[in-house]
Amino acid sequence: MRKIDIPDADVCVAGGGLAGLCAALAAARAGCKTVLVQDRPVLGGNASSEIRVHITGADCHGGKPGWRETGIIEELRLENIYRNPQENYWLWDMILWESAKNEPNLRLLLNTSIFEAGTDGNCIAWARGLQLGSECIYTIKARFYVDCTGDGTLGAEAGAEFRIGREAKAEFNESLAPDEADSGTMGHTTPYTAEDARAPVQFVPPAWACQFTDERQLSHRYGHDVVKRGFWWIELGGQNGRHIIHDTPAITEDLWKATVGVWDHLKNHGDHAAATWDLKEVARIPGKRESRRFVGDYILSQKDLDSSVVHDDEVAFGGWPSDLHNVQGFWHPAPAAIFHGIDGVYGIPLRTLYSRNVENLFFAGRNHSATHVAMGSSRVMGTCSVMGQAAGTAAAVCAAKGCSPRDAASKHVREIQQKLLRDGAFLPHFAHDDSADLARRAAVSASSSTPDCPPEKVIDGIARDIPKGDRHAWESDPSAGLPASLELAWQTPQHIREIRLTWDSMLQKELTMCWYPPNPQHRLAQTPGTLARDYRIEAWLDDSWQPIADIRDNHQRLRIHGVDVETAKLRIVVERNWCTGSARVYEVRCY
Repeated sequence: MRKIDIPDADVCVAGGGLAGLCAALAAARAGCKTVLVQDRPVLGGNASSEIRVHITGADCHGGKPGWRETGIIEELRLENIYRNPQENYWLWDMILWESAKNEPNLRLLLNTSIFEAGTDGNCIAWARGLQLGSECIYTIKARFYVDCTGDGTLGAEAGAEFRIGREAKAEFNESLAPDEADSGTMGHTTPYTAEDARAPVQFVPPAWACQFTDERQLSHRYGHDVVKRGFWWIELGGQNGRHIIHDTPAITEDLWKATVGVWDHLKNHGDHAAATWDLKEVARIPGKRESRRFVGDYILSQKDLDSSVVHDDEVAFGGWPSDLHNVQGFWHPAPAAIFHGIDGVYGIPLRTLYSRNVENLFFAGRNHSATHVAMGSSRVMGTCSVMGQAAGTAAAVCAAKGCSPRDAASKHVREIQQKLLRDGAFLPHFAHDDSADLARRAAVSASSSTPDCPPEKVIDGIARDIPKGDRHAWESDPSAGLPASLELAWQTPQHIREIRLTWDSMLQKELTMCWYPPNPQHRLAQTPGTLARDYRIEAWLDDSWQPIADIRDNHQRLRIHGVDVETAKLRIVVERNWCTGSARVYEVRCY
């Protein structure tokens, strides 16, 4: 084996699912020398081509319009819908891969499994990973580590405290918890991919497949629509004394047997309108829902979801129901899952994203500090993504200040929150209050506006409309058409080096590679029509407007423009949108 040392990383992120990718991108973009270690050949975890689970989050498949996650995950999804509206999973994999490869501060190690960690006192001193195919063993020494492995592999090796199973009802006063604590967890699923061949397709089941010849065998599970990407309720986990992590190979084999058996039932037992459908692929690795959950300085519980507790150290948010799958899985006759609805959204505190006994360990994703009940909501990938961005941002602040995660949560959380907001994330209970933003000192005017969206909204500190609340965008008068312009003016010239613009990406619509047949009323199928496609930024120089940026085919919500100009006036001119006829800007920042 070839042994390779990486001795001087600022941040090491273990796990390249969406939580880990967002954590690594956040840390690298903040200037940290970052290493992202992923045990698979692709990034994205459950959302990748290997498993193909759709990304859900606080907007609940469009059931809570307006609560879609922003920040890095929004950037990735908007890039995908612009370049890949046909939902080709290979292209999605490549978009995620290039997002990591394009960051100069980020080193990506694919096919590399963390298997060992060393400690120095209460800190991780190094992590070791084996890269399959290259016969390389990497030893990574970093100042801070972020465990986004889902199973909590790195933290467990380092001795971080964790839980597996369900808490008793009385421990956190959770009505959804069982009366007695147990080791039950939600299980794994192996989604399949099917395609309508438009002509009859025969299916001969293998001898090892489960047999479901009677409709009653699937009475609590089956929906009669043929779903092209598999049934989530084909789920198995820690039944019959199996360990939810260590027995994954055996669980996976049983899932293959059950999945192919269900397909045989669709094709050969009863009329399920499946005669022309062809089974193209069954996931080779399972999509996991639950295993280890680390213990932080705070444990998110049902009260946080139901009561929308406001945490002073809020750094992310969720809103998906507490989606608790039957721990007995596919073979149990009871309903496959219980959905406990949540009113609005809830904040996730930074104290749930670092270990209470390993001093330099952050974590994000389904292994963060939460009870089984709360994790039933926070485990979905949109929520995991914003936790990842928060953990990576917090790790970067810790690296810059030389402080511990615990100190960051108590002494530097305002800086972390403002950094997250500046980078496009959203915090339900905190607004933009960055004193360095020159735009907040400007007088704002526009060529035209609608009554509820005047130009000064772009500096009000909130970069999205709040569902069932106020609008927070400037919108030009649709009857005036385009071009339309927004102007910022100062009493004296300002030296401006960076301009950040937040456009309208239609957050009221769902944006995901969809498992279920698309609902055109809830779901975006192409680049949002409200985004400014062609625009320019002008500065008032030598008694005239002069262009300093000219953008064509923009398809992102947050655009960051590096400039070097001294001026008393700026103007943003929207020439063309992707569809609609009015300009709409949520936020303008100048630094």
